[in-house]
This record gives sequence, C-alpha cells and structure tokens, in this order.
Amino acid sequence: MKKIRVAVTSPSFSANLILRQELKNVFDNICFNDSKKNLSSQEMPQFVGQSEALIVGLEKVDSHLLESCPNLRVVSKYGVGLNNIDFEATNQKKIPVLHTPGVNRRSVSELTIGYMLGISRNIFNSVMNIRSGHWVKDGGFEISGKKVGIIGFGNIGQDVARLLAPFGATILVNDIKPIDNLVEALKYQTSSIEKILRECDIVSLHIPYDQSTHHLIGKKELDMLKDGAILINTSRGGIVDEGALARCIESKNIFVALDVFEIEPQIGTLLTESKKVYCTPHIGGNSKEAVLSMGRAAIENLKQHFSLDNDDR
Repeated sequence: MKKIRVAVTSPSFSANLILRQELKNVFDNICFNDSKKNLSSQEMPQFVGQSEALIVGLEKVDSHLLESCPNLRVVSKYGVGLNNIDFEATNQKKIPVLHTPGVNRRSVSELTIGYMLGISRNIFNSVMNIRSGHWVKDGGFEISGKKVGIIGFGNIGQDVARLLAPFGATILVNDIKPIDNLVEALKYQTSSIEKILRECDIVSLHIPYDQSTHHLIGKKELDMLKDGAILINTSRGGIVDEGALARCIESKNIFVALDVFEIEPQIGTLLTESKKVYCTPHIGGNSKEAVLSMGRAAIENLKQHFSLDNDDR
C-alpha cells in the first residue's frame, strides 16, 4: 500500500506522546508540529507541503493553503470548533473535513462550572488576598436558587445544564434551533437572549463562531446585564466585542470569565489585567482526557476515511 503522508499542525496533539504513538501505529510518514506554537497562515503551506492528510487544531485551512498543497486529500479536525476552516475553499477542492462533534464537551463544561463557583463564592479573589497578605473574609454568594442563563444549547451547553442541576438553580436556555421539547423534558426554561441578559445572575456562552455570531454580545447586550452579574465565555473570542467589554467593566459592576479571546495569545491588555476579569489561556477543551479524546477521534476519522486498520500500514 502506498504510504500516506500526514501533517499534524496542532501543537498540543504533537506534544502528546500517547497520541503520537497511536498515530504512528496507523501511518508511517508523519510530520509533527514540535514548535509548541500555532502555525500562522504563512507558515502552514510550507509545513503541510506534500502531505495527503492533515490533522489540524486552531490553524487556518484556507484557499491559500489548499492552492499551495495540491496533494492534500483530507482534513481531520482535532477539536470541535470549525471557524478556522474555509468550507467554501474545501468544498471547491472537494476535500472532506472530518470532525466529531461534542468530543470535548465535559472538559469545557467542567471549566465553566469551575468559573461559576470560583467567581460566585469569591474563591479566586480570596486566594490572591491571602497570597498578598490580606485576610478578607468575603464568601460571595451561592449558585443555589439563582438564575443561570445558557446561550447556545448544543453539546456543551446541555452538559453545563446537567452539571448545574444539583445546585437547584433556575436554568434559562436559548438556541437558534428548536429546543422546546428538550428543555421541557429537562425542566429548563426557554428564553430570549435579552431576557437571559437582563434577569440572570450568571450568563454562560456556548455558541459556535461564524459571521452571524461575530460580536453577538456587544455594547447593547452588555448594558442589559444586571448589577453584579457574571458573564462567562468559554466558546470563541469573537462572540464578545472585547472593546465594548473593556469599556463596560470600567463603568458597570459586572464580573467576567474569559477562556477565549479574539486574538490569542492575549497578555497585558485591559481585559487580562482587570480585577473584574478572570482569564485562562484557552484551556476549556484542554483537559488530559479531552486531549486524548480529540486526538483519538481525529485519528479514527482518518482511519475510516482511508479504510485502514492498525495492521494495514
């Protein structure tokens, strides 16, 4: 059988020794990204080169890459977000994009719940106060009995709601797809985005990013948030207008948790330095278990595409 050259552009896949070996068990000719950073659009063509298969994380797959790499036959997504894929370009070249929805849902939903608890119970600030030599006894507020809004009720949004259930919070949900039957069975409440923003103590975003959701949460939406509300974004950075958010936290009493930014990495900005904003470096889908699940799904999708077993190399 002809050897299939596979390029792995994701640095987290490439750094995982288990995934490297499992991919090597199937394919003989592999190029890993050992630079420990995401490749730019300019770097991608040279790295992918003559590869026939591509395992991609957050790196862009666009017309420039496809024109520069004529041997490329298939793209396998490591992760669930597809906003870095130019589907018009891949469809024009008839290159399939393989992905497994929801493969990292628990990793993201657990981080979301962690943010809810950490901010509401004042855990993060209390840790920093102790480290700086200040004994400030402020236990925050309980999630139990509060209103929590989930905007985007797909795989991750539903998992967040399931994890929230034991707290006894009132859960309001919104999605562009019909979800009435689902939420009725689970005893949640469907709601408009506006109502969620105006009434909820905690608002969590779980929306895919595309042109229709770009800056979905802007100045008008941020102004709707109630006093003391917590806004959490573990989906994609472009969903929130970061300029409007930076102005809002200066003029309004709200608290924000961000695992994602429009431009990453982001360090030393008003958002990352503000005491009202709690940031993590896009670790939502990056638990040890999620990394393995995402990587194995990407490998399995390639195996099925090429009709391979481990012994077919």
